[in-house]
Amino acid sequence: MRHSRRGRAPLGEFGEVEKYVRGKVFASCDVLWAAARIASIGLGGVLADTTGITSVSYLGGSLLLAAGASGLIRCRHEDIAVEPRSKLAGT
Repeated sequence: MRHSRRGRAPLGEFGEVEKYVRGKVFASCDVLWAAARIASIGLGGVLADTTGITSVSYLGGSLLLAAGASGLIRCRHEDIAVEPRSKLAGT
């Protein structure tokens, strides 16, 4: 087993991260994701109690639209080409 240039992450034969390290990273991401979900549910409940459910729905919708717009802008900025489904399916 060899190590990366910085000597931190063990690398496999072709420079891939070993499975046990990958599992720890994915588990950490999952823990953070679950904590963020719980926090957002709590924050949404507090906002719904103070401002009403309609404003929380509008806020959630506007955040989704902002996330979609930023994704589209990033794709356009980085010139990411999206292949048509017919080419991906091999037909």
